[in-house]
Amino acid sequence: FQQAEESQLPEDDDDSDAPPFEGSVYTFGFGSDHDAAMLKAISDADHGVYYFIGSVDKIPESFADCLGGLLSVVGQNIALTVEMGPKCTIKKIHGRQSRKLAEDKKKCEFQLGDMQSEEQRDLVIEVNLPSLPSPSKEPQAVLTTSVTYFNVITSIMDAATVQLIVDRPEAASNEPCDANVDVDRQRNRITVAAALETATSLADAGNFDAARKAVSDSRTIVETS
Repeated sequence: FQQAEESQLPEDDDDSDAPPFEGSVYTFGFGSDHDAAMLKAISDADHGVYYFIGSVDKIPESFADCLGGLLSVVGQNIALTVEMGPKCTIKKIHGRQSRKLAEDKKKCEFQLGDMQSEEQRDLVIEVNLPSLPSPSKEPQAVLTTSVTYFNVITSIMDAATVQLIVDRPEAASNEPCDANVDVDRQRNRITVAAALETATSLADAGNFDAARKAVSDSRTIVETS
């Protein structure tokens, strides 16, 4: 199931100079005998959503959700660029978003496709901060993010830029503060994903006790976070 503007589709299938298809692909898996991993990979690759339909009763609900989402798209062709500050580099990018990482790991461009009203997406990036010879009186610029997209509501191209800065004092403040729930949630996701990958490798090698321990240890970390 594909979403695309009519103007984006080539008029002649034999036209080699036609622009590549730009749209979203939504996939539906009926019952329990389909390849869910393949369908999800297809939808993820083309900025769509995979729907699992376990019974006939779920068909209207799934299609209504999908079509309702298409009608509420507010941003199209979203491109996000992350540029690192002086001496800062990208350590690791978590997730499978379409991206282009510079060789020096100072810049990364993401293609996020379309987004619906009230939709939220998280990009989890680990960065390397340089050590400082002495405390800094001024906050350090870690990275700058800039996003461009076609605003469906106003029918114009929009853009926004945000800079991330951190303090680098001599000593951290001892004042109590609340943990950021969103950051904690993403850190837990990374922990669990790494544990499952380790457990899978251990189980494939026949080391089931170690595999169970890897999962158990990650569960303890998440529960105490």
